[in-house]
Amino acid sequence: RDRALLPFVVRLDHGDLRALAAVQLSSALRRSNVDLIRYVRERTVARGLLGRYPPDWGQPPGPHDIHAVIVGLGSMGGALLLQLAGIAVPSPGRRTVLTVVDRDAVALQERLLTEVPGLAQCAELRFKGADVAAADISPAQFEDWTLDPIPASAIYVCCGEDRQNLAIVLGLRRAMHHREGVSA
Repeated sequence: RDRALLPFVVRLDHGDLRALAAVQLSSALRRSNVDLIRYVRERTVARGLLGRYPPDWGQPPGPHDIHAVIVGLGSMGGALLLQLAGIAVPSPGRRTVLTVVDRDAVALQERLLTEVPGLAQCAELRFKGADVAAADISPAQFEDWTLDPIPASAIYVCCGEDRQNLAIVLGLRRAMHHREGVSA
């Protein structure tokens, strides 16, 4: 009883298992002098990424609008969205817009707003349903995703495998070149 808790660090990919570990296992193991620490790699990576490349990276200091676009809302895109919402500071005259582009955007929106009820108060959320394929990104889609309601200050591509992500980045850049006055 006098001993310090023994830390157990566990990484669970499945969201339902994370919730179970948080509620059931943590309290049961605490009575056994075990401290269950849930490690979520994507959350750690998202924090590090936003620490190095925040959504207003490269812009002059001071209050200004932020529009971050996340293409792909898998585990990494979801962690990034939650971190972006967490650092969004609503203030008068400053907008934070978070646009999510994913083929299951509507279902993901409903699930996220149910699981994280205060999410909608952190920023203006926009969910755009699209099955993103690099060669099929049209200038109109690019405009809808990145220029409306304000120009994007950052685009994060989180679709899964490296080849797909790189192809989507190149497809976005190609669609962007069709727009005058928008630079990479």
